Amino acid sequence: MAIAIISDIHGNLTALEAVLHHIKERKIDKIFCLGDLIGKGPSGLEVVHKVRETCDVVLQGNWDDFITKPIDSEEIEWHQKQLEGEAMDYLQSLPFHYDFYMSGKYIRLYHASAKSVYHRIIPMKATTKEKNEMFEISEWIKPLEQERKPDVIGFGDIHAALIEPIQPQRTLFNCGSVGNSLDIPQATFCDYAWELSI
Repeated sequence: MAIAIISDIHGNLTALEAVLHHIKERKIDKIFCLGDLIGKGPSGLEVVHKVRETCDVVLQGNWDDFITKPIDSEEIEWHQKQLEGEAMDYLQSLPFHYDFYMSGKYIRLYHASAKSVYHRIIPMKATTKEKNEMFEISEWIKPLEQERKPDVIGFGDIHAALIEPIQPQRTLFNCGSVGNSLDIPQATFCDYAWELSI
């Protein structure tokens, strides 16, 4: 079974449609989304609808959370008006994480870190301790096995794709951003054995 993992679409419908077309061409079975469907780009409502139609798992990002709260900002209010009603309820209902097994590995996905959708870890700058904390349990996480830490952690939020081995025999990966990539000018996502696809 092949899985595509996407994140940080940020209302960029054009980029999302291009990535979904590429995923379909590659005959990937399932799509998991790590959040931040909306914000920044103008097509938040359309992105929410498209993600609901096409993704098997959708997690909550920081934009998906704070867009549902009262905030004194013209930009945020504009996005909120586009998303009134069912779309806002959907964003509020999204889960924090998703745990599953694949090829004998225990995999956990979330948007930013184990601590919060707002707690940002940038592995290129993080300490070893901070990286290891990505594999820990927090109040938001209900693990599949209480005594077992994940072998693989996948996250979004930082808009820069990476794969990094973490000892002992763990892997940390970021799938980059579909709609607002900050490391390269193309949309990025992960597939199959957590390899970067552009």
